[in-house]
Amino acid sequence: MSGCSTLLNDDILREIAFHASRPTCLSLMRTCKFLYSEGAKAALRHPVALTHYMGMFRFLHFLHAGDGFRYVRELRICFITTHLAGLSELEDSIRLMMGLEALLFDVDPEKDDYAEDMLGYFPPLVDAISRIPHLRRISIKGAGPCAKELMRRLQSNSLESVLLDWDFGRHWARGRPPFVGSDPWPSLHPVPFLAKWTSTLQELTCEHWYNSRVLPVFPHVYPGWGLAAPASRRPADVT
Repeated sequence: MSGCSTLLNDDILREIAFHASRPTCLSLMRTCKFLYSEGAKAALRHPVALTHYMGMFRFLHFLHAGDGFRYVRELRICFITTHLAGLSELEDSIRLMMGLEALLFDVDPEKDDYAEDMLGYFPPLVDAISRIPHLRRISIKGAGPCAKELMRRLQSNSLESVLLDWDFGRHWARGRPPFVGSDPWPSLHPVPFLAKWTSTLQELTCEHWYNSRVLPVFPHVYPGWGLAAPASRRPADVT
């Protein structure tokens, strides 16, 4: 019995890639030029995690080769670097990710990784992130004044979810209050600098927040919230 083959048109192949898992998309990319392009688009709809410095370079070069920046929807940055070449490459790439909806600095403050260090060391990265037009979700672990400045400058009008894991812990571990003098803690309270998203914000998570004896009062109302409960450093003086 002779074998038979079925020819599938491009639209069907595109749908197969779109509904496939990332490993399947990567396999499809090896089969033909059409699926190399369409499989890449489909794979980039899944979350992308940058876990180390050289891996970041390889991924960004892959995006450059196929003009894939516009298809990235969720980007997780899971390491901290102060290498100018890498930060400049990341900045330039984020400026091209016009379809990005979620950006997460998913680092580990327990290992002394703080997003604040990277944002403060290379301000152009703050500018690039602030210009992402359709960002809906942002997460910054190891946040501080530079993270506040990023949120203040953010241009997206559709922000729905914010996680700020403050780096107060490392200041108290050294025996001194956080940001004394230059940027005292009340100015870092998220309610005022998130006020531009009162109509869209649905979820705010604050971790490792420190409650001062000075309790600021804010008039801002967020109608999309159900219940917001910050994770504080200590239970005293909860607003």
